[in-house]
Amino acid sequence: PIFSNGLDSAIGDEKGEMLVTPAMYAQMTHQLMGLAFGRVCVVLEGGYCLKSLAEGCALTLRSLLRDPCPKLPPLKEPSDSIMTTILNAIKVLRNYWKCFKHYDILERSEVCVFADVNDMPPVHDVPFSTSDNRPDKFEIMNCYPVQEEKTRVHFAHLINKLISEANLSVAEHRCCYVFDAEMRSHRNLHDKSHPERPERISKIYNTMAEWNLLQHCLQVASRLARKTELMQIHGEDYLNVLMGSQTKADEELKYFPNQHSYASTYVHQKSVHCALLSCGSLLNVVEAVLRGKSQSGVAIVRPPGHHAESNKAMGFCFINNVAVAAKFAQTNFGLKRILIVDWDVHHGNATQHQFYSDPSVLYISLHRYDDGHFFPGSSDADMDCVGSGNGKGYNVNIPWSHTRMGDAEYIAAFTQIIMPISYQFAPELVLVSAGYDCAVGDPLGGYNVTPACFGHMTHMLMGLANGRVVLSLEGGYNLNSLSQSMATCMAALLRYSCPNLGTLAPNERATEIIRDVLEVQKQYWSSLKGSVRIPPVRQVDNDRFVVDKEYVNRRTRARRSGPSKSATFQAALPSSAGSSRAPQRNVVFSASDPSVTARSESNTSTRSTTTTDTEEHTTVDTAKSTTLSTKNSGDTSEHIANETSLDTTSTSDSSSKSDSNLNVSNVTAGHLSTEDKERLPQISKIYPYPLLVHRNQKIDKKMRILLSRRVLNRHSRMYKQVYRPPYWTSFQTCKI
Repeated sequence: PIFSNGLDSAIGDEKGEMLVTPAMYAQMTHQLMGLAFGRVCVVLEGGYCLKSLAEGCALTLRSLLRDPCPKLPPLKEPSDSIMTTILNAIKVLRNYWKCFKHYDILERSEVCVFADVNDMPPVHDVPFSTSDNRPDKFEIMNCYPVQEEKTRVHFAHLINKLISEANLSVAEHRCCYVFDAEMRSHRNLHDKSHPERPERISKIYNTMAEWNLLQHCLQVASRLARKTELMQIHGEDYLNVLMGSQTKADEELKYFPNQHSYASTYVHQKSVHCALLSCGSLLNVVEAVLRGKSQSGVAIVRPPGHHAESNKAMGFCFINNVAVAAKFAQTNFGLKRILIVDWDVHHGNATQHQFYSDPSVLYISLHRYDDGHFFPGSSDADMDCVGSGNGKGYNVNIPWSHTRMGDAEYIAAFTQIIMPISYQFAPELVLVSAGYDCAVGDPLGGYNVTPACFGHMTHMLMGLANGRVVLSLEGGYNLNSLSQSMATCMAALLRYSCPNLGTLAPNERATEIIRDVLEVQKQYWSSLKGSVRIPPVRQVDNDRFVVDKEYVNRRTRARRSGPSKSATFQAALPSSAGSSRAPQRNVVFSASDPSVTARSESNTSTRSTTTTDTEEHTTVDTAKSTTLSTKNSGDTSEHIANETSLDTTSTSDSSSKSDSNLNVSNVTAGHLSTEDKERLPQISKIYPYPLLVHRNQKIDKKMRILLSRRVLNRHSRMYKQVYRPPYWTSFQTCKI
């Protein structure tokens, strides 16, 4: 990008008469640095208030040097005139750029709430220069407004205040991390193929070491979380029950989760010890960031935490790490505003519940929802759950439904919803529940988000809170995409250039969901006030557009109660799928996630999510599958050896072609015959995953379609090699 940086829009400039602060130029530069591998050229144009000009240029240069951006104060409501200008530009460009498709078109007889958007120039009573009245010469001197001395003094004082309040400190280390091999002690002794397994953190650590990232980071010591820290979130009775599990025999622990109604959770004698180590280690990372030892941090920890309620374990989680970390930051460092972003494919039910009425914590979650039929299977994950009491508006859910989402959809949600709200909130710390089960190839999530997209999302968040961003590992069960995704996030925190995403165009279902979320949230966040319906525009000739008065929007918007016609796959819904609300707790869910454990009391058959994709998705023999070879690396011995690796593969071309010719109408409707139900794999009662097939189980073609997931899609080639962005010189030791 070439940034034509005219600073005559800066505060105090008498020619521009604008109020853009110097810190805003740094923010704009930082966001542009996420494009084109960070190859940004800034060209100085105007700027005539020397003080704001110099400060704006200096902060712009800091962003080019990849120093953290100064934190902006909470943004005020944008003016109507600015929104009118923006919407007028969008209504003309909407037909050419799919990123504007979430701006819906007005129906006949409707008008935009911004009156001047309803027509095209020339506006009544506003003269425009045309070939008939254009002068031969234009005045360039003595034609600008002149500030009075009182105004000059006022702006000078304001600029000095902005300069003095700007936090330009840079920590000694750009990123810190925590890793303790002891956390691998938590394992399932009764099912070796369980996806939440010790090799997850080993693979992440090895990948970061292979990419030469760890040598540039500060390593933080691990520790156990203290009971007083945990009790800010969890009840004492619940903690005592967990502690008691450490003395039980393995056979007793097999039934321990069922006895205490811990959905989709296994327990080992070391499970609670690892959970305490996971939480305490994250607290050490947060402390290192808030004390200025490091600008950002990464916690490579397990077990995960965002499903753990105050008095109940569920979804592989025992202790809510991120929630405890938020309370820790508030109690020990006096933070007033904390942002939690949860991009795990499953809704962070426990984190939402902890801060639902707390305006000091803004919780934003992007998750697969499928109208309440994806784990954790509650209507609490819907977009209309916005908080309660003083916390109303401080809970933002972006519930994806029915369509396979990827980079385009996640980037659209970030740019249209998450970042505008976050800039208005102006957090002092950003905590990320970094789950990578929405990554391409994950056996539970079924989505297609690439490592590059995770890097871009991390880069955008780094513009907040002076770059104080902490990532804590949650889900992610394909070892290759998990490790590469988290390593890419660490690279972004180290200020390496983000890899290119290519051309992005969000699908129709995602734009509808984004539009609906904006409609819900704009009553709480003035930064979203421009989310309105706009008039259609058609081009008359090369340089003239008109509002199409005869246009009628004939498209019927798909409701959230049912899948979009443009959906790439259909979720298998229970027979009561006509309702837009989630089913009750005793309904069988078809979720392919950490806890599809809710059973119907009246119906013992399990419905599973179906797709029309034609690639087989199975688990690999964990005893034989090995991690990425590092034989060419000189420091292989320093890496922690991965024991196994979960990989997802597609079927051969021949089998895919033969499967694609089958009639799958009877399996995509969500209702299986008795014969089909009998052929469904018999998975463990504690965590039945409809999409995972035992490695020794033979399945016919119809069942292969029923249990399929196209896991690599158009990114398949990239995931058959070590991920290495071509312009990241620090990764040159990685072998393709």
